[in-house]
Amino acid sequence: MQVLNKRLLDQAKRKYSDARKAIDCWVFLMETIQPVSFFELKQVFPAVDLVGENEVLVCFDIKGNHYRLVAKMNYPVSTLVKDFDKHSEYERKYKFKRRKR
Repeated sequence: MQVLNKRLLDQAKRKYSDARKAIDCWVFLMETIQPVSFFELKQVFPAVDLVGENEVLVCFDIKGNHYRLVAKMNYPVSTLVKDFDKHSEYERKYKFKRRKR
């Protein structure tokens, strides 16, 4: 699966140096797998959640729940990274609830 908007991840690695290894690991896994559904993605990333108001987004826990990576999935071709924040900042930005599966 192709990861789009790696520039945002590079910015996150500079801003949150403790998350570098976890971000690189996430990118490696995403480029290795080709899930065709949220169910298959959840088998690789058990803590992943569906979120969003106007569009369906996927939220990944990064570095043991310290950070959140929000992406738009285009199964099984690509994932577009939309946002990367500390857990506390994510909670302020995304006040919506998880989507029902």
